[in-house]
Amino acid sequence: MFRKRKLTLEYGRMMDAKITVLKNGLRVVTAEMPSMQTVSVGIWAGAGGRHEAAGEEGVAHFLEHILFKGTPTRSARQISEAVEGVGGDLNAMTSEEFTCYYARACHGHWPRLLDVLSDMFKNAHLPPEEIERERGVILEEIRMGLDQPSQHVSEMLSACLWPEHPLGRPLLGTPESVASIDKKLLAGFRGRHYLPSDTVICASGKIEHETFVQAVKETFAKWRPRTTKAPRRTPQKLRPCAQFFQRKETEQAHLALGWRACSRHDERRYALRLLNVILGENMSSRLFQEIREKRGLAYAVNSSTSHFADTGMIGIYAGLDARQVAPAIRCITKELGKLKSRPVSRDELRRAQDYAAGLVWMGMESVSGQMLWAGESILGYEKIWTPEELVQKTEAVTAAQIQSAAQDFFRADLFSVSLIAPDFSTEKIHAAMEGMD
Repeated sequence: MFRKRKLTLEYGRMMDAKITVLKNGLRVVTAEMPSMQTVSVGIWAGAGGRHEAAGEEGVAHFLEHILFKGTPTRSARQISEAVEGVGGDLNAMTSEEFTCYYARACHGHWPRLLDVLSDMFKNAHLPPEEIERERGVILEEIRMGLDQPSQHVSEMLSACLWPEHPLGRPLLGTPESVASIDKKLLAGFRGRHYLPSDTVICASGKIEHETFVQAVKETFAKWRPRTTKAPRRTPQKLRPCAQFFQRKETEQAHLALGWRACSRHDERRYALRLLNVILGENMSSRLFQEIREKRGLAYAVNSSTSHFADTGMIGIYAGLDARQVAPAIRCITKELGKLKSRPVSRDELRRAQDYAAGLVWMGMESVSGQMLWAGESILGYEKIWTPEELVQKTEAVTAAQIQSAAQDFFRADLFSVSLIAPDFSTEKIHAAMEGMD
């Protein structure tokens, strides 16, 4: 007989991160990967959708778009050609709390990447004609989202989880708010929130820290420090969660369930991370196996988590036949009850820990992955989490902690639901949700 033993994997150091803080508060980070032949450079601003005031929804995302539209020395086309002309790629993203402008190319071209990104970030002149043209592009982006019910139902879930709060507003804005955005509003948002103390410049790949820091110093030497107000925080006494039901002629019903959860600073996030893996993150998860594989109720079913500075959420999405909405909700309710009533097995916990660790290690193998990791770590935690630290945290989670997290967050007072379907009975849906407390 062979005695079972826990398998512990040993990993070498995968992230060599260095941080330098300039006199104006700008933080410069590198993750050196000498064996790589490429470099990823990103400029991160600690500003996103939750920093917008009422009536200016979408301005953070609009600003992200318009910074690509020209500077005093480069046209929009010259910006893209400068990077793509050397085999690189250039992009940006806006989230609730951050905005990142990033580029990647062969390592010898990193000075060009830094030059183009910094030119956009500092000098974009926000021409009115480009603002008008881009307004049409963003309005089409909003319409495209409305035509994708799987995306729209998730946006409405956020609105239900955080009513009348910036986190509940659409990142793209609304047709009405986008129609009112002008150069003054864009310049004002950039002036208030794109500040040295809230900016991080990252590079990862085949690059040397001191050389990169010196280049950043020369580029941003005249950027003076300023202060800014903290973003509006989620009130301690939140408004009650809402519900959203819409009848729409779609081929499928689109169902989103969500619960308010913990912030990225809450120690329970590690247990919630593994709970999510077990619940619905992959094909081995309980929801996928029960709802799709065993019962055939849905093609797509998954769960996910989000964490912000002071709050968070765990959500479940399913795309299914409208007649199967109530049965699917009953099945989900049953699975949540299992997680709350008894600890997960040792084998299931081990698989979830190994899965979560695997995603971390695979993400560290790309220059873009390390750049994104470093930027989010600094802005979110004021430090760089090493992958080893994160894996150790998840390795330390117990089955009892996962059960406790399920009990903490799967509660009726934290619950919201969003549904878009061609036909449904609200009475049957509410009856199926009984017991979700």
